[in-house]
Amino acid sequence: MAKDDMLETRTHEQAHEVLDEIFKNNPQAFKIVAQQILNYLEKNNKPLYDRIVNESKADMKDGKWDEVIVRFMESVAENNGSSLKSDKNKGVGAVMAFLF
Repeated sequence: MAKDDMLETRTHEQAHEVLDEIFKNNPQAFKIVAQQILNYLEKNNKPLYDRIVNESKADMKDGKWDEVIVRFMESVAENNGSSLKSDKNKGVGAVMAFLF
C-alpha cells in the first residue's frame, strides 16, 4: 500500500490531488463514485472488493470516500488483482471513464 512503496505513495497522493480538483465543486461525488466502484467490484472482482472494503472501512465510516477511489486506483497502478487486461475486469476502464 501507499506506506510501503514510493510508486504507490506517489500514486496515492497524486490521486488525492486529482480527485480533489475534479470534485472541488461537488464533494458528495466522492461517495457516489466510490459506491459505484464498490458495486462494480462486488459483482466482478470479489477479492479486490473485499480488500478495498477491509482497508477502507474506517475511512468510509468517517466519510472519507475518496480513500476507496484512491485505493482502487492504487490497485490498478500496482496491477494487484485489478489488471485492466484481466477477463474479470473487462469494462472497468469504461466504468471509470463514465464515472468521471
